[in-house]
Amino acid sequence: MSYTKNALGLCHVLARPCPKPEPQMWDLGPELRDKWEIPRTQIQLIKKLGQGNFGEVYYGKWCNNIEVAVKTLREGTMSKQAFLQEAAIMKKFRHKRLVALYAVCSQQEPVYIVQEYMCKGSLLEFLRNGEGKALHFE
Repeated sequence: MSYTKNALGLCHVLARPCPKPEPQMWDLGPELRDKWEIPRTQIQLIKKLGQGNFGEVYYGKWCNNIEVAVKTLREGTMSKQAFLQEAAIMKKFRHKRLVALYAVCSQQEPVYIVQEYMCKGSLLEFLRNGEGKALHFE
């Protein structure tokens, strides 16, 4: 590691490499961060990723440029009020290790839950395949 031995023109010899700033994917900036309800027209559903007991999950785009996962809430699975209470709690969680809730579209059925898109798939898929299989938990 030459940076520890040779300054290479720097005024000060580096003791260790500079940390790279980590992007905060959940932080979309002040103009989108606090927006809760968004118009359904801003969401483009591109590909169905899967489905569960409460609805389907799609890969999509928000405002044509932000990759998102869109969960659709099947009618009759949960009251709108209970859903919005749960979503309000989810919106408060902000951590780089948690999938972020960006917004909801609750004015029409089915309700959309707009979340951070995870390019490596669901946690279950990740742990069962490829890199995830190599992880060991003790």
